[in-house]
Amino acid sequence: MEKDILKFLYTIEGLKDTLRHNWSKNGRHESVAEHTWRASVFFMIMNDLYDLKVDVVKVFKMILVHDIPELIAGDIPAFIKEGDQEEFEKQEALNSKEVFNLLPSPLNKEYHELYMEFETAETREALVAKAVDRIESQMQHVNSGIEYWEDEEVGEHMLTYPDTIINKLNNEQFGKIWEAVKQELVEMTNLYTKK
Repeated sequence: MEKDILKFLYTIEGLKDTLRHNWSKNGRHESVAEHTWRASVFFMIMNDLYDLKVDVVKVFKMILVHDIPELIAGDIPAFIKEGDQEEFEKQEALNSKEVFNLLPSPLNKEYHELYMEFETAETREALVAKAVDRIESQMQHVNSGIEYWEDEEVGEHMLTYPDTIINKLNNEQFGKIWEAVKQELVEMTNLYTKK
């Protein structure tokens, strides 16, 4: 069992080198591990301030596992996935099983199920985790600055990516923080279109 645990941990070390399409403010792509870290801190702050009435451990687990399948296929930006969402979701679910099957039972099944729950976003915990994930992604666009944006993501996608989840979650605090981030993005988008 120890060898299985270590094999999994050695494998997911690759998330430190798995790059996302988002950039850091100092001109390099951020890693999946960095995104997961800030998303976890973001959730911790939101829950500590607003008592989100969720299973905290479950939300943390979802945040920690939701991008692990990217070890296999890398990070595919949401604006690209929108073209064939169903096919990407199917492949990511298979990738999830492949990576989590490195773990012993019952953890492999539990973590895959948490991943799937996150993806379907039907429970309050999954909605909170997904809201954190999407808002953090857009925060990274604010951090990086317009020089690292891609034309395909400017405009509607940039300003609406978290909306569906935020509306479904129906939480005032997440709505307010997303509106604050969105306002910064609106101002930056205006600059982007003028460059």
